[in-house]
Amino acid sequence: MKIKIMMILTIVGLLVACGNSETHPQLPNINFEEVGMQGKAHFVFVESSPKVNKNSYRQISDYICGREQICIVMFWNTKDQTPRSLPMTDEQVNSKVAHYNLNKNTGMDRLSICAEDGC
Repeated sequence: MKIKIMMILTIVGLLVACGNSETHPQLPNINFEEVGMQGKAHFVFVESSPKVNKNSYRQISDYICGREQICIVMFWNTKDQTPRSLPMTDEQVNSKVAHYNLNKNTGMDRLSICAEDGC
């Protein structure tokens, strides 16, 4: 009898653990590559395409940041300008196309398109 109870409790525990509703965001349908990372900062190359828009950068950011509490994603559309780590050159800073900041502790969730919002 004790064995059956232990088996039932184990199965219930496994089902509860597997039933976690937090899932990883779906992979965006945009060609991108995380070229580098340092600390909480991710440096991402996004292939230029007419279908790339503000929503595309948001989807990629959601995918990369996943379950992180604090996350920064910076985007370039020229692969050789995408940094692998900090510090960035002035040319890399000036060629950045978008910047995403996430801080779940403070509620910050901001995406800036550099040409429109400034970076």
